[in-house]
Amino acid sequence: MLRDKKKEEKVKEIENVKEVETEETEEKEVEEEDTLGLNEEEAFKDGVVSNCSNLNIRKKPDKNADILKVVPEGEEVVIDMDDNTEIFYNVILKDGTEGFAMKEFIKLV
Repeated sequence: MLRDKKKEEKVKEIENVKEVETEETEEKEVEEEDTLGLNEEEAFKDGVVSNCSNLNIRKKPDKNADILKVVPEGEEVVIDMDDNTEIFYNVILKDGTEGFAMKEFIKLV
């Protein structure tokens, strides 16, 4: 009986240590994220669809990827500057749809 109680206390102690270590690790990761990459002003830019009457917003940055939405010329988008490729911008539409659009058809504003 005493042995079981000691074992139970040791398990609780180990669990508490793991929980504290996890919290500290998560806090450190958040701090690192804040200091890496782009600052908030550079992370997102505004854009508008141009030189294209209907622009395909694709699931992946690939010309053959599934189309999520089609947006008309003049539509405003937000560009996530942290996740672009040479040919595609990662865009967020007004309705919250996130996908990829060819850079040549997005004008930065």
